[in-house]
Amino acid sequence: MFVVPQLILDDAILNKRGAVTRILVTQPRRIAASSLAERVAAERAERLGQSVGYAVRLEKVDARSRGSITYCTTGILLSEVEVNQGLTNYSHIILDEVHERDVHVDLSMLVLKKILQKRKDLKIILMSATLNAEGLSAYFDNCPMLHIEGLAYPVTDYYLEDVLKMTGFQYDEDNSRPGQGFQRHKNYNSYTKKGMEKGVEYRHFIGPWLESQKHKLDKQVYKTLQDYRTEELSMELIAELILHISRGDPGAILVFVPGIVDITNLLKLLNPQDFPSSKFEIYPLHSKLPSLEQRRIFERPPEGVRKIIVATNIAETSITIDDIVYVIDSGRIKMKGLIVEENVATLKVEWVSQANLRQRRGRAGRCQPGVCYHLLTSYRASKLDERLLPELQRSDLLEPVLMLKQLRLGRAEAAFTLVPDPPAAVTTEWAVKHLQSKLASRLLPELQRSDLLEPVLMLKQLRLGRAEAAFTLVPDPPAGVTTEGAVKHLQRLGALDSTETLTPLGWHLARLPVHPAAGKLLLLGALFGCLDRAACVAAVWGFKDPFMLVIGKEEESCKCKRQLALGEPSDHVAISEAIITWERSGQHSRTFAYNFFLSNNTLQLLSDMKRQFGDNLKQMGFLPSGDIRAAYENRNAGNISLFKAIVAASLYPSVGTVKWLNLNNRNIRKPVRIIARTPEDGRVEIHPSSVMAPSYSPRDNNTPICNNPGAGWLVYWLKQKSSQLFLLEVTLVHTLPLLFFGELDVTRDETDPEVCYMSISTVKVKCNRETTELLLELRALLDHVLANKVMVTSVHAIEDNKFQEEVLSAVIDLITAEDEQIEDDSFGDSDQSEPEPQPGNWRERR
Repeated sequence: MFVVPQLILDDAILNKRGAVTRILVTQPRRIAASSLAERVAAERAERLGQSVGYAVRLEKVDARSRGSITYCTTGILLSEVEVNQGLTNYSHIILDEVHERDVHVDLSMLVLKKILQKRKDLKIILMSATLNAEGLSAYFDNCPMLHIEGLAYPVTDYYLEDVLKMTGFQYDEDNSRPGQGFQRHKNYNSYTKKGMEKGVEYRHFIGPWLESQKHKLDKQVYKTLQDYRTEELSMELIAELILHISRGDPGAILVFVPGIVDITNLLKLLNPQDFPSSKFEIYPLHSKLPSLEQRRIFERPPEGVRKIIVATNIAETSITIDDIVYVIDSGRIKMKGLIVEENVATLKVEWVSQANLRQRRGRAGRCQPGVCYHLLTSYRASKLDERLLPELQRSDLLEPVLMLKQLRLGRAEAAFTLVPDPPAAVTTEWAVKHLQSKLASRLLPELQRSDLLEPVLMLKQLRLGRAEAAFTLVPDPPAGVTTEGAVKHLQRLGALDSTETLTPLGWHLARLPVHPAAGKLLLLGALFGCLDRAACVAAVWGFKDPFMLVIGKEEESCKCKRQLALGEPSDHVAISEAIITWERSGQHSRTFAYNFFLSNNTLQLLSDMKRQFGDNLKQMGFLPSGDIRAAYENRNAGNISLFKAIVAASLYPSVGTVKWLNLNNRNIRKPVRIIARTPEDGRVEIHPSSVMAPSYSPRDNNTPICNNPGAGWLVYWLKQKSSQLFLLEVTLVHTLPLLFFGELDVTRDETDPEVCYMSISTVKVKCNRETTELLLELRALLDHVLANKVMVTSVHAIEDNKFQEEVLSAVIDLITAEDEQIEDDSFGDSDQSEPEPQPGNWRERR
């Protein structure tokens, strides 16, 4: 994608149209946009900022306003449409890598199709090496198609049957040494029911082909392929293959694995004995890495040193690493999905598509002849789907629905029917309903990182009609069931009314460049006086957390994260404390980040996002000074109980219960058990990355993470299904925050009129009648204050209203007192000698 834009610009300059030519080129990822811009600028013998620029979130280099090329992510393109619906600043829009079909790509195609109805002069080009050209040509009214033969060098392909013969790798029941065979594992026991089922399925699939190849395959390979475990993802096989390649001709190696855990496991096998640093440079590559770390993969190693890159699918498209000769393709990818009936996001390792195989293969032949090793049989490869499902057909549509509303694309159900491959109508309705509720303070649904909430809000903000209808206008629309669910979700939130019109709260949330939960957290943070902490968490929800996965230092990094939680059972406290302490560290900020296993670059981006939130809130009238750290908006900054309460208010109804077992018996030689449940799923697991996950004390290996927390409520940011159903980013709260901010149903005891039951989720809380009436009265007053806040859009309007200030103070006092009353339920390591993270008082850990 570095040739076509230059040809267009140079032709325009030669024909004296350069001044009116401005080209916008979209890429699916930040690293692709920035690296392509740097390459094109270098080819034009220029610095970035002349005829070439780029724009990604919180980072950009502006190109000149006339006669220029700008590379950006698809999210930036949609932001441009918000400001300038006709994209009149641009003469050409090029969507690259459109085969990826994520939410932003599909909504971009929907928006561009509408713009073309008014701007006949706008030139739009869709590009991809593995594009379904006929389908998208039909979507754009049978526009012309142009096929250009690639200039890639020849690539030799090998499949699993070839790799097994090359390496001599085989399953050995008695051998678990890495590099010699599959490690023994209880799940590999062929006598288990699961193993037997896998074996039957595998033999049914591959049996006929394997029998037809019996006399063509090596005898040992034929025997090995009869075992279903040969198609299990094996890091040992990859390590053995890398050793095999390293004995041959020079050249960099690019390895594709599904996720970060796989990267970690493989890097552990690439030990210094077999891969000394004098002969090998090994780089991980995934989306969690800071941009500067990601760019190291482009550096050429010294003579005689082989570069090995272990990457997720982030390296699959758009970027060119010019010294790659060998590609090892695991044939797997982590795919986000949605179980609509259970409202559960899934993250599973699945087989790639044939389009993915071609893309990965192409990484080896960009600048010289290459070799690609596919770790699946040639038969399996021939049976793969041609391409993966578009994201709109496998997500919960919450964010896409909000985006539709923000882009003024009308009703979600109608809008989604206009995309290629629409989502199910029931999913759209679910998303819309979750944004509707009688009161704006009644909360957000389970919030996912990949959903349709924001797209629906964008549709409404751009006045593009009903979500379901609008989504039908994009290429491959999401399933209607997903669109329906997203609309319902936004209705429960209070962002949409029953006619799918944006409410005042909905307009505010759509104007904020974050997920609706993050937007609500910002507004509540300003109202309740803990805005700085709220902005920290909102920034992380909009980008990523700053915690780094350092191989070999997992226990140390876990301990640091719990120290940052200040003894609180809350990942969100740890997140906010990490960012705030880093900001206060000044010239020592890098040292602090290093000692606490934090990414300095990510922290810088998150801090920049907070400043952006300040500008947004100022424009909306919620923050007069525009300063996130303003005194009045942070008058309760030290009240952690209150902060946890507004986190709960922003995440509700993503709520569950939690209970600890084996707390006081320190002699039990096993970690503490945590029992977490949600109303929809029953028993769930807290993700190992959480400060609330089971762990060990370095002092005796068995100290529980809690002294005596007993039972409580928890709220969570994300529910994700992989090997198990996990809750990510959790905070423990007590009852009052949920009574004040959650959906509440009150019933009286039939046998005792003085006893009432207040239902939170599916759990009943017993309370006497007088206390119940007082709480309900205070809650009604709080609802009035919150509604007034949204309408008046001035924090100081409440500051000047003594009655409203008294209502807030009463709520804050009760929430704080409840936390203090349950003070014995402390959280954190029993070793209190660890200092709190203060600038200049850190202990060396690495």
